[in-house]
Amino acid sequence: MTHLTPADDGYAEARQGFNLRNEALRPDAVVVCRSEGEVIAAIRRAAGTRLRVAGRRHGLLRRSEGAPVVEIQLQTGVLRVERDRLVVGPDATLGQISDALLSEGRALPLGDCASVGIAGLTLGGGLGPMTRALGLTCDSLEGARMVDGRGLVRDSADDPLLLEVCRGGGGGRFGVVTELRFRTHPAPQGLTRWRFERPTHDGEDVGALAELWYPQVDQLPDAAFSRLEVTPGRLAVTLLAYGDPTPVSPVARALAEALPLVDAERFDAARPEHLLRDYAPSYLSKSSLGFHSSAGARLSGLSAAAQEILTAEGEIALEVITLGGALAQGRGGVFAHRGARFFASLHAAWRDPLLGPARLERVARVHHLLDARGRAAHYCNFPHEDPEGWDEACFGRAAFRRLRTAGALFDPEHRLPGIAPQRGRP
Repeated sequence: MTHLTPADDGYAEARQGFNLRNEALRPDAVVVCRSEGEVIAAIRRAAGTRLRVAGRRHGLLRRSEGAPVVEIQLQTGVLRVERDRLVVGPDATLGQISDALLSEGRALPLGDCASVGIAGLTLGGGLGPMTRALGLTCDSLEGARMVDGRGLVRDSADDPLLLEVCRGGGGGRFGVVTELRFRTHPAPQGLTRWRFERPTHDGEDVGALAELWYPQVDQLPDAAFSRLEVTPGRLAVTLLAYGDPTPVSPVARALAEALPLVDAERFDAARPEHLLRDYAPSYLSKSSLGFHSSAGARLSGLSAAAQEILTAEGEIALEVITLGGALAQGRGGVFAHRGARFFASLHAAWRDPLLGPARLERVARVHHLLDARGRAAHYCNFPHEDPEGWDEACFGRAAFRRLRTAGALFDPEHRLPGIAPQRGRP
């Protein structure tokens, strides 16, 4: 265990993490743990103090609690593949997991960034290119261990509520997760990828393409995925087919009539380099623009919002991805958006802190144009800059009640920045 205070070498680096915006926060101490036993000791040593769970990976923008805080990090990426099961520590990355599983002919539905940690992705749900085919990451979660807000070890084998809230309830709410246990799936037999794009600075081009893209990709088979992406001066669509590409080819032909086909490639396996992107540490804003079930629910305001992106400078992207398929068939957990057919998000990154105010102002304008704050369905892994009413928008009433019940059980003193515990009946 490494206990770092503001006076220690290494404190600044430890508290910063991947998102450089967190460098503005100064917890009273950062405790770096490398085992479950060290986590227990750290939580008990900090008795009576507010806690915050953080990791080295991408993580969320951490909020200031306005009180003495001890930040706890568990840096263990233990990874074991056992036939059709996977056991990992919270610090294992999606790239590491994908490589290990592919060598065994197995797969897990993951996000699309190689350096993201498995714990944060899973606990928030886990959207990605295989969601339609295999469900959320958390749908494959079969067990978990956690050190709770009092320093007690909890295992979902004995506490079923723990598994329920770990399936989409968000990370760091009630304790420090020390182990995740998944069932894995046979790896897809081949991958076909089409990429379409063209330069544009006209938001109306995006609106026109969206009118074609939405109904076309909404009829994709479950073993397929598509992403519409708007970046400065560029409009692009990615289309993936797992296994036999024949059922997806008509959609590819229809898209090629509206957007130039850059390349179409067939691979013998869905390898990490074909599905995963990666990014360097930077100042980040990753926010949900909302789940929606139809094109009509999202087209309003899209052209104007796209205009904001197309004429911007630097790294900023508006993305819409396809959902449905296995997502709708999942059971259990507290993920509240099983009926969604699409998810939209906004990503901005900058490396010069002086650019932050202008980038965040543009992010706010895009949200305003898409009426994102007025929408009732959001993804907790991509929080809005304004946290007011966020938990209700992410989880809905029923799941929100379950999370408050879990708070009373796992963190009755409310030492962690989760949902305030509610004592009594669920």
